[in-house]
Amino acid sequence: MLEPRMRQSSPRKLCIVDAYGSGGGLAAEFVSRGHTLVHVQTTPEIPPVCARAFRPELFATTIVAAADLNATAQALREHAPACVIAGFETGTIVADFLADALMLPGSSPQTSLFRRDKYQMGEAVRNAGLAAVRQARAEIWRDDRIEVPGAFTIFDREVLLAPSGEPQDTLKHYACDVLDALGVKEGPSHGEFMLTVNGPVLIEVGSRLQGGLFSPALEAALGESQITHTANYCLDPDGFERGMESGYRLLKNMSVVNLIATAAGLLEKNQCDELFATLPSFVARFGGPQPGDRIYKTIDLWTKPGHVFLVHESHDQLEADYRQIRAWEQAGRLFKLREVA
Repeated sequence: MLEPRMRQSSPRKLCIVDAYGSGGGLAAEFVSRGHTLVHVQTTPEIPPVCARAFRPELFATTIVAAADLNATAQALREHAPACVIAGFETGTIVADFLADALMLPGSSPQTSLFRRDKYQMGEAVRNAGLAAVRQARAEIWRDDRIEVPGAFTIFDREVLLAPSGEPQDTLKHYACDVLDALGVKEGPSHGEFMLTVNGPVLIEVGSRLQGGLFSPALEAALGESQITHTANYCLDPDGFERGMESGYRLLKNMSVVNLIATAAGLLEKNQCDELFATLPSFVARFGGPQPGDRIYKTIDLWTKPGHVFLVHESHDQLEADYRQIRAWEQAGRLFKLREVA
């Protein structure tokens, strides 16, 4: 049984390296528990794709990483953080270095490239006697893909699976072996694996929080999320270990549906929210164009017009709502478009 969220009685100072994407959600979680944050920024300027959602007000201090990471470590040491953790893919190598320099829990900087460079990742796994391809996704999810005209396959939906059974048990053992081979000793990670007739094959591992997390939806389905687990791990490692002994428990069914634009044009009206609000399992929608934006027919991850989180006690209701979304797409109900000359 999952333990309730652990609360830390004494405020601490914590460091997040590149607190973008899901790292921003982790920052908000730490602050909600009464802790003070230091942000280490690995680039002189925050990348534009990350800047829109970055929340500087959550941080007491920002340190821009120097070319000499020893100088960055010295600047951070003055703040005496209790942990250093990567919030985004770009922060993983620097987070490993800083945690090691400050003698805090973390994975070895000597194996950082195994976790960042896809070729070295594959080589490390092969050298450990595990199957891998040379080319990315932790709960256990099934990633469904479908064929569409003009593309080979596109992302359809991700479905949260029960914690045990097959292929979950096989995947858990394989994933643990992969993390050992890559030197992942501390902190969150996520991986993507392909099931073949010969067993699981590694596609990629990220030694950081999974991107695109919406913690409230996961908490509704599981009682916790990767964000709350990471906060618990940083603040109370022993309590975290006790809470994880029995694994996770599926409280409700959950899926993430990737929206598919079936036509291209200029958006006159986005009707998603009013339609999705009628679905019993609807929790939240992320992304999506605004009136005047150009919509492209979905042929890959980059041309999808958003994604939707569905959570419900009934698996049948989740399936019905998924089918309804696809029916609205086919009927052109989600987006009212004007043709582009």
